[in-house]
Amino acid sequence: MNNLIKNFLINWNNFPIDYWWRHKYNIPFGSSRHREMCWIDMAIEYLEEKEITRAMTRDEEEDEYENTKLNDGREIVKLNSKEIDEEYEKLDLSEFDKKD
Repeated sequence: MNNLIKNFLINWNNFPIDYWWRHKYNIPFGSSRHREMCWIDMAIEYLEEKEITRAMTRDEEEDEYENTKLNDGREIVKLNSKEIDEEYEKLDLSEFDKKD
């Protein structure tokens, strides 16, 4: 009997979002609240939290990046896509041609 239960729990935990959701809300496995929950809602909540966390982390990294100075005193300059394209167009690639 114990092996059946262990196997069931191991197989059930192939669904990590369910595990994440139960631990986030402290919901016991197999409880009425657990059985009433929709898998799609769990997945949406998980993805939302993951994306919000990623966006917040990215904002913090960008703030750090914006204020970073290199060891030699030069400052890192943050450019948007348009500015990058403009700078690329200004490049003189002939500078990099091999001279024989």
